[in-house]
Amino acid sequence: MRGNGERCLGICALALGLGIFITAVFPVGCLMFLVAFLLIGCGIACLKRRELYEDRCLESAKIPAGYSAGHFRNEGINGAWPSYSGLTIPIERAGHMELGLQFEDILCYEATAAISSAHEESLETAIPEYCPDIARIVEATGRLTIREKQLNEERCTISGSVKVTVLYTSEEATGLRSLTMSVPFSCVMDDRTLTRCGTVCAEGRVLLTEARAVTSRKLYIKVLPEITAVGYRAVKRRLCTGTQEESTIRTQCRNVELSLLTAISEKGFSFTDDVLLDDGCLPEDLLLHRMCPSISSVQRLGNKLMIKGDMWFHAIYRSEDQGLRQYCGSLPFSQILDVAELPENAEYILCPQIGECDARILRTEGGNGFGLTAHVDVCIKAYQQRTVNYLADIYSTRCDTSVERQEVTIPLAAPARTVSQDAQLRLEFDGSQPFISVTAVDCSPVEVAAEEARTALRATLHVRLLYLDESGAPVSTERTVEVGAETGEVGGTVTASCCQITMQFSGSACQVRIPVDFSIGCEGEKTISGITAVTLTDVAAASGPSLILCRMGCEETLWDVAKRYHTDEDAIRAANQLENDEDAAKYMLLIPRIR
Repeated sequence: MRGNGERCLGICALALGLGIFITAVFPVGCLMFLVAFLLIGCGIACLKRRELYEDRCLESAKIPAGYSAGHFRNEGINGAWPSYSGLTIPIERAGHMELGLQFEDILCYEATAAISSAHEESLETAIPEYCPDIARIVEATGRLTIREKQLNEERCTISGSVKVTVLYTSEEATGLRSLTMSVPFSCVMDDRTLTRCGTVCAEGRVLLTEARAVTSRKLYIKVLPEITAVGYRAVKRRLCTGTQEESTIRTQCRNVELSLLTAISEKGFSFTDDVLLDDGCLPEDLLLHRMCPSISSVQRLGNKLMIKGDMWFHAIYRSEDQGLRQYCGSLPFSQILDVAELPENAEYILCPQIGECDARILRTEGGNGFGLTAHVDVCIKAYQQRTVNYLADIYSTRCDTSVERQEVTIPLAAPARTVSQDAQLRLEFDGSQPFISVTAVDCSPVEVAAEEARTALRATLHVRLLYLDESGAPVSTERTVEVGAETGEVGGTVTASCCQITMQFSGSACQVRIPVDFSIGCEGEKTISGITAVTLTDVAAASGPSLILCRMGCEETLWDVAKRYHTDEDAIRAANQLENDEDAAKYMLLIPRIR
């Protein structure tokens, strides 16, 4: 109350001095002038002294750098005290004090559940003039390409096209013929989980491809594309990691290990290479081709990411003698991507997808083959391991402590585990070795079944085959093959993918081997009871017992006992000569008082 009394005294002195001064003007003696000036000077001095007192209080209330601004409250007669620059001035008899806390922000990305959408698209069109008339359609395959993604609040629009290759025979020409048409599509996904997502990764497959000849020069094409999208939103979680220094404060901190998805980015690169045929065969027409990229190694060099991998290429072509042939092989590649926005000291997982691609017949002096060009889209995810030391509990040995808490849920993510298993398909035939080729492979969603200590993964492959029958006519058929694998506990989404295919002929049989990769997601969350505010309340000095004896309760620790009696763990250990905390539950404990 000292500062308020001086302010009142100064105001009264000023008022009295001004009154006497006015009275002295009509004439009163010189003595009255002197008294007036003395009173005015006294009032000004009192006000100056009040300002110096406030400055000293403000200086003494400064909180160390790195801590949040705490404030002090007095719930006495005068209510709240005036504040300065986010601080309230503590007073000697303050009843409550909110402790300054230090916080640490955890920045990461949270993935939504996978969202799938399928819808039918159809197209009726005339075939190009350079193509011969259609007599019989043998096969139709589709390859999906995503060109654009637009995200607006809860709506995601994904557009692209399905490139349909139709294999057919014609009465105007010998041998198998092909033509390619593009069927555009636009998929709209409305889902609340996409709110606040900044990135959407999408992939697609073609569930159905049909082609029907309306006339010899007109085609009706129907496709059923399925798009699967996952949204990623940036999140920030805040944990209390410390408090301002205070001799009477006791803190309990714990370490938590976090595996986080700290960055996600989409890049792209172009692939160009040539393939030369070893058999010296001269291809006349490229009927059908597929490309599939895979990445084998990733290395960070400054702001660049060097990647190495292989481009698997499969082609069915017609030779000059009108016979069917196929080529299958892998081409190595290396690329450098600019990743200045991605964090260093992270584990990078790259998911490549083939975009627009093209293959053409190549005739050079060095030989015949194919020229390949493709655009590869790459989704890059950066994972980091982080250890956070957070404040788990706190109390004061002198004051009553009120702790406010809030549940903090942190999304966890780690690189997906991969389990590989080969799918085997055996084809038998009579007579000489025929032409057999795989035109398309589709993998169904994975079935997950928990079996005792293991988890069984199962998927069904739909394999489209092109072969020549006994009369030499091209025919297509479909086979299904089951593939399964076992793994440990599954903590996320499981998907299956397959691309590369090998065929081995032996006698009167053909063994088709299709490697299948089961990708097991590792997602989860960690919930921590985080401290958000700590309030200390002065308690009146009371004459407590000079000696306290207690026995620890079930699942109670020395920390719990020390917190209950406003004492210290080390003081309890010293008073009871405890060599380890496990012995504390065996005896009656002497609880010393902290003075």
